[in-house]
Amino acid sequence: MKRYRSSRYRSRRNRRVASFQTFTSNDAAEFVRREFFNLSRAKLESVIGLYGRKYGDGPRRYLQGTYDKWRKGEVRISRQNEDRILHCVPRFLSDRKQFDLLSVYIPKYMRQLRETIRDQHVGLSNVSRAYSRAAHRCYETEPELDWFAKDVFDENELETFAEVIRYSMLDRLHRSYSAVRNDLMKAVPVLMSMDTGISISYSIGELACEVTIDAQLPRLPDTAFELSSPPELIERHQEQYERMIFDHRCEMLTQAKEQEAKDGVAQLDLAILRETIESLSRSESMESDIEIQGAGGVFRGRIWRKNLGILRLHLFTRVALAVISTGAAAAGVWLLWVFETQCWIACGGFLAFFAVIGIWQWAFEKYEEVRDYERCRTARLAEDGR
Repeated sequence: MKRYRSSRYRSRRNRRVASFQTFTSNDAAEFVRREFFNLSRAKLESVIGLYGRKYGDGPRRYLQGTYDKWRKGEVRISRQNEDRILHCVPRFLSDRKQFDLLSVYIPKYMRQLRETIRDQHVGLSNVSRAYSRAAHRCYETEPELDWFAKDVFDENELETFAEVIRYSMLDRLHRSYSAVRNDLMKAVPVLMSMDTGISISYSIGELACEVTIDAQLPRLPDTAFELSSPPELIERHQEQYERMIFDHRCEMLTQAKEQEAKDGVAQLDLAILRETIESLSRSESMESDIEIQGAGGVFRGRIWRKNLGILRLHLFTRVALAVISTGAAAAGVWLLWVFETQCWIACGGFLAFFAVIGIWQWAFEKYEEVRDYERCRTARLAEDGR
């Protein structure tokens, strides 16, 4: 096989890394390559023996003669030789190292599950169904492993790996739903009972979605889905899996403490907001953007209080101006007709028509503002009184 001149592939910054990032930056492949250059002499001989049996004496001799140059970064590994190394090395790693190889896929699988469970928008009455759908997608999503990793583990080992990661994600979803349900049950009745106009949504972090809050909260079930017990662990790597589950539970306990603190702050923010609204007199108006961090998500939106008396006065003024303008336009057109100025009748009538339409539209906009504000406020207060 052709040998590469060492001077051609030298790297000033990091020879060893540069040698292997030409073809792939995959974390698992990088892990195998790193272990390949840290094998003991006995295991390296075993790898070389398998390499020769699979690919012949010529490739075996090339591997033996070029290994140190590959390790130092003086010679670049061809794509063919790289694939052969990835095929041979993992089966000679220790049990611990093989589990470390599998662990490289945990962040990728978690990202894969997170992408799967995301929802763009969820209605207030569909929150529990959104979590149920997310759990169902978790069960359907299999980890994407590289071919060289699949060669090392049997079907039971790969299934255990997937079950442990799924359990962690499903447990997170289960806890997230409880926190979201708590946020909505405590905050929505308070927000909907305020004597104001309100436009607000709730962002669920775990599902990366928005919930529009535009009505009283429907009944939310205690749980969105049944969480199964932790998976049964196979004997091989049992200790490592138990450690993963233990670490997950510690993380969830820490998260629960954080959520408890956030819930306390959210209730205080709601109490201050409600007190501020109730302290306003009927003649006062206000408008404000709000953001309240709950245990399971964030409330964001706008709240406003308007003086209905002033709104109705503005509406009356606009309607009066529209009526006067209509009468004046009609009188002007009648005078032009009386004096038989046909040309001016046409021009004046045309201009008067569009002027009157514009003024009535201006009055109707204020009417819609008053109507929508009263309807929104009355409907929420009526529901709250039931």
